[in-house]
Amino acid sequence: MNGPNQLQLLSQEPPRKRERDITANRHMGNPQSEAAHQNYEQLHSSARAEVYWFFASNPGTQGRSAQDASKALGWPINRISPRISELKRDKWLVQAGIGVTDTNSACALYVALSASERGKLLSQS
Repeated sequence: MNGPNQLQLLSQEPPRKRERDITANRHMGNPQSEAAHQNYEQLHSSARAEVYWFFASNPGTQGRSAQDASKALGWPINRISPRISELKRDKWLVQAGIGVTDTNSACALYVALSASERGKLLSQS
């Protein structure tokens, strides 16, 4: 895929304003606990970029599934699915159809939107 890399694509929108840390009361001001929470946020931001890049660079004929991403990235499906949900929420992925998994179960197929496609979609909302 020619053009910007995944980090450039994802950085074209200001970061979503983080909701307050719902576990802040449990941290009780513990700096290690607060640092761990920030680490968690950074890890998932990077994982989102990798998942987006998989879909952007491997569109398939009708889209790709979470299972495809799991196999390609070598990650368990329970690490992929939440990142897909976040990318759908932020309009970087859209469902393009229904496919079939290796076990003959129905699954959603997704395609990545370019920054310009995403902008058009957001302006219609």
